Amino acid sequence: DQGMMDQDGNDAGFGGFGGFQGGFQGAPDDIFEELANMFGGRQAQSRRGEGKDVNISLNISFMDAAKGCTKSVTYDVMDTCVTCDGTGAQPGSKPRTCPACGGTGETVNRAMGVFQVRSVCGTCRGTGTIIDRPCTTCKGSGRVRSQKTTEVQIPAGISEEFRLRVAGQGEPGAKGAPAGNLYVQVQIQQHPRFQRQGNDVHVTVPITISQAIMGARISVPGIDGEQVVAISPGTQPGSTKTLRNHGIRHLNNPQRYGDLIIHFNVEIPRKLTDKQRELMEEFAKTEAARAR
Repeated sequence: DQGMMDQDGNDAGFGGFGGFQGGFQGAPDDIFEELANMFGGRQAQSRRGEGKDVNISLNISFMDAAKGCTKSVTYDVMDTCVTCDGTGAQPGSKPRTCPACGGTGETVNRAMGVFQVRSVCGTCRGTGTIIDRPCTTCKGSGRVRSQKTTEVQIPAGISEEFRLRVAGQGEPGAKGAPAGNLYVQVQIQQHPRFQRQGNDVHVTVPITISQAIMGARISVPGIDGEQVVAISPGTQPGSTKTLRNHGIRHLNNPQRYGDLIIHFNVEIPRKLTDKQRELMEEFAKTEAARAR
């Protein structure tokens, strides 16, 4: 799982976030977990020891986004302390069970004599244990800051509205609990020649007056290399030519591609040789004769 995607922070068919956003949707049993999260300050995840998610930004080139690639990313995480092996206690000692909650990390109180309300234990702060001799390396937290490196698959056709989810590459969980996820928000650099609109690629190509008037075959740049195209006689400034299926692959449909749209820029020479001026004067005379 190194290339799953979310769009605008929501599940794009590959996984996403749960929560109470815009109403509850899910199995009936999940309602009780959501209510427990609300009253318990959303401490359920920390009590289970699941690792935290990590969010990073990654700059990629225009061509990397268009063609896809693999990137190695390095980022900070809170990792298990090797001195205490994540217990938070000095070597030779160990945490003891919290006497207030019996190791559950939560206390139960009755509300109005009917409902049982669970809350985070104030003595151990939800950990279920008490550390009498904290580890000097991690100050009793069981975690130390370190760097982690992983490979991220960038799919062809990705755009900045999508982000990648790499499962299990966030911060490690406690005591064998699942690790969090790594979320990668891509930022795509501009290309000096190509402009992207959706899956279409636009490129501006200069042509000469003679090519515009008489037509020609020229080579133009594309994301898959040079393409030979025909310029029709009488091509006007700003005219376009479309090469179908020579653009960027559709992210959710690898069989479809956008188009390459070529914009012709007719260049007017600022200076003429004597011969060119003579020929242009003759041409101007024929235009004047045609106009009469």
